[in-house]
Amino acid sequence: MIVNEEIRKELVKNLKEWKEELNCHLELYIKEIEKAETVEDIMRYKRSLLYIMVRELPLQATTCYFCLLYRNKETGKLDCEKCEYGKIHGICFDSDSDYQSILRKRGQLMAKIDFLYFKDDKYE
Repeated sequence: MIVNEEIRKELVKNLKEWKEELNCHLELYIKEIEKAETVEDIMRYKRSLLYIMVRELPLQATTCYFCLLYRNKETGKLDCEKCEYGKIHGICFDSDSDYQSILRKRGQLMAKIDFLYFKDDKYE
């Protein structure tokens, strides 16, 4: 499959916008870590930073080459039946697709980070 240059440019633009948004989150938590007065505060902010990084993985239609390629530019409606990715991995909206599996794993990882990384521990 040959790359559609228009789609590539749009994807790169969208990924750069995503990167800027992610960087804003990262900068916020890094600044909080810089100001933290206790290890517990550092761990709390680090937990939030990890959570945000996983939550903000670029898995949206705006950061997917195939979604951009197979969408109606006027309505934004996706034509998933034509999607080459969907033919191999399952239509993303179907519960048994690889994409939905990735979203479930992302949610599980977010829960693990939230509940296991730091449990409001007290360090000596």
